[in-house]
Amino acid sequence: MFFVRILKDLSTANGAKAAAEDFKSKESVLHVLYNNAGVMGTPKGKISSDGYEYQWAVNVFGPFVFTYWHLLSVLERTAENAPCGTARIINIASDGAKQAPKRGIPLDDPTVGFNATRFECYGHTWHLILEGPACTQCLCSLHSRTAATIDSSHNGSFLVPLAKFEDKLPHTQCYDDEFGKRVWDWNVEAMKKAGAD
Repeated sequence: MFFVRILKDLSTANGAKAAAEDFKSKESVLHVLYNNAGVMGTPKGKISSDGYEYQWAVNVFGPFVFTYWHLLSVLERTAENAPCGTARIINIASDGAKQAPKRGIPLDDPTVGFNATRFECYGHTWHLILEGPACTQCLCSLHSRTAATIDSSHNGSFLVPLAKFEDKLPHTQCYDDEFGKRVWDWNVEAMKKAGAD
């Protein structure tokens, strides 16, 4: 087993695409894609070059382009030739999701959160999107034909013992398949608008 480290700017769709292309130029197989970290508490009103609230751009939109649009095919090919369960995507969440406003993700706002506080914006990004169950479940339904392991059932609680006692995560909206599809479609549309598909 070895790790490939890619250093790119995930705040833009084209930066995320470049990161994936960089990986594909070096490797033809990918067994584990571990989506973790991101940015937190950036200044209120900070906007990415694609026009979105910065934390949303880095924590949600960029990783969506990187993972689900440009590297998923590599994982699928790997899964076809690997033992069952050895090719997988692991999405990690944060209890920072509790910072999100009760009204949920402002998908109708063109910037996805420009007017929210910086920690509300952070909560938006972990609330349910890329690192939460909604898009993971959408991914499961779209790619269930592959042998790749994509599972949203644990939501990270098994990684940190204290998380087992958390009764407020994930938000119930996480299990709304229709909303998960809306989030997925939003990302696809934004990616195409940026010319990164």
